[in-house]
Amino acid sequence: MTRLRTTLELIMAGVLISWCFRTFLYIHYQEYFADISILQFLTSLFHGLRFDLAAVMALLFLPLWIMNLPWKKLERREWIATWRIIGYILLLGYSLLLLGNHIYFSHVKRHLGRELAQMSNDFGLITDMLGSDYLWQSALVIIFLGLAMWLVIKTTPATITSSHVAIRITAFVLIPLLVVLTVRGGVSRGRPMGVVSAFEYGDYRYGNLVLNGAYSAMRSGKEHHVDRQKPNAHIHQMAKKEWGLYSLDTQHPFAQRIEDPRHEPMNVVLILLESWSFKYIDGLSGSGYNVTPNLDSIISQSLVFPRAYAVAQRSIEGIQGILASIAPLPGMPILGEGLERNNLKGIGTLAKEKDYETLFIQSSTRQSFRMESIARMLGYQHYYGMEDMGIILDYPRKEFPRFGWDYETLMLFRDKLSQISEGLFLATVFTGSTHVPYPDIPERFHRYSHDSKEETGFLNTLHYSDWALGEFMSWARQEPWFDNTLFIITSDHPLGAYAMGKKRHEALDDALRIPMVLYAPATLPAGKNTIIASQLDILPTIADVIGYHKTFSAMGTSLLRKQNSFALGTEGNILVGINEHGYVYHSISQKLEHGFFSPDTNEESLQNLEQQLLFMDYAAHSAMKTNTWLIPESQATKDHK
Repeated sequence: MTRLRTTLELIMAGVLISWCFRTFLYIHYQEYFADISILQFLTSLFHGLRFDLAAVMALLFLPLWIMNLPWKKLERREWIATWRIIGYILLLGYSLLLLGNHIYFSHVKRHLGRELAQMSNDFGLITDMLGSDYLWQSALVIIFLGLAMWLVIKTTPATITSSHVAIRITAFVLIPLLVVLTVRGGVSRGRPMGVVSAFEYGDYRYGNLVLNGAYSAMRSGKEHHVDRQKPNAHIHQMAKKEWGLYSLDTQHPFAQRIEDPRHEPMNVVLILLESWSFKYIDGLSGSGYNVTPNLDSIISQSLVFPRAYAVAQRSIEGIQGILASIAPLPGMPILGEGLERNNLKGIGTLAKEKDYETLFIQSSTRQSFRMESIARMLGYQHYYGMEDMGIILDYPRKEFPRFGWDYETLMLFRDKLSQISEGLFLATVFTGSTHVPYPDIPERFHRYSHDSKEETGFLNTLHYSDWALGEFMSWARQEPWFDNTLFIITSDHPLGAYAMGKKRHEALDDALRIPMVLYAPATLPAGKNTIIASQLDILPTIADVIGYHKTFSAMGTSLLRKQNSFALGTEGNILVGINEHGYVYHSISQKLEHGFFSPDTNEESLQNLEQQLLFMDYAAHSAMKTNTWLIPESQATKDHK
């Protein structure tokens, strides 16, 4: 026995345990994994190795590192045997966690996540199942693990072999490096892997097979628990009659169907603009900054929703609201950090089911925000990032800034659209130059003295980005598909950092109010719709435009049909509800603040807003907790008939 051999033995044992539980998952839930062939299962062992090693190395790091302290006097049987046994005890706990995950999977068809941090609620459910429905299976596993521990103790070698000093030092240095490497998921990734990385290999079922349940639970350990009060029967009736949630009786509250989709589906170009705020766009706010002439011109020819709001203040949360129509609610994981464990359908998936070709391009690197994995998980076939661009303009600095150049991004978008535009397509582009720190741009775009961290720098880059948008749109107007294309122009979130409003509703606008522009001059009459709109409304709007006829789930409503004036947002862990009368800030346990948009608004209208806000939060959280976000198509067809 040597310390190096014992180290490798423990790591291999952890991987073997992981593979056993993955095999058990595949066999036990064969109905769920019915579409996954034996060959795909074998590849899942390889793809899942990254997650297995990340979980095992994080678990074993401390005992392995201590055991491999390079001092010669520690090369004793008692020292190595003690840490070997401690390592196997940890692997015993790891096995029990995977067993609990396996039981939990049977109920919600996803791996453990935030439930690990909510032991008082969900751990009781798991232990109850272990002691009742899965009593004999649990007993067999525990007996087997007990025998395994006995064998570990009995098979500890009586003698050890001393290692060379170079080997001892190398092992001691390499172990922490190996932990960092495995947790990151490799050396070539621009961003450490997350739960969502398991879903970049295929659909959500294959992703759940690849994903390691212990890794999923460890990654979600920081998610916090929020108590939610179950709505009463009166609130349920209001939800059905007033708020349009007609699918409550199916236990899938956000399921909806476009009853009369368009006979001639349109292409869709979705343009997500980094940090573009309502207040800085003259065509919306009339504020006179004079930096968005191209978007101002488009607005004059578009259907505009001047009272539109983001779901949150972070890019990835806004992207989640737009591409999946799910708000980032308190106590719930977000895309890239666990939400993808649920059965979801994103915009790209809906479009692919209608034989659309799907494209996503972002200005920053492919793995920024883990967007490559997220985009593929949400159904996008083609994905490009900064690595796929070359610099075109003569910039003051001959390199890409941290979040990319918008002109180069939109020109790559143009080139890729030229390659896929023979049939119907859904194409999304996400810009980045207007993200702080604001890169210096050619002098001709300067409207103010440039500062990389101040509002003047933002305004200059906003002017540059607006010019780049204008260049792209000038090209698009010449294309044969232009008249049959809907352009949706919005932002991921507002800037919200400068000249914050002194009045609360002005601060609300600074924090969440965004542009929402629908541009299709050949088919969509220009005008203003003052209904309260949301990023959550974009997915159902696209479903409407592409003629999607199946049931899907969304927290929003098609902007072409919306009647209930409502938007749900979050500021940190605080819920924000907005309707035509006013706004409510809520901690879920209590109302924190509210306000009126007009002096003649009564308290009853805001009470209704508060009830709707809390119900939407409760219903979405419940659907995610039970993995009932999507209604099975067989049930949806039956209910529809």
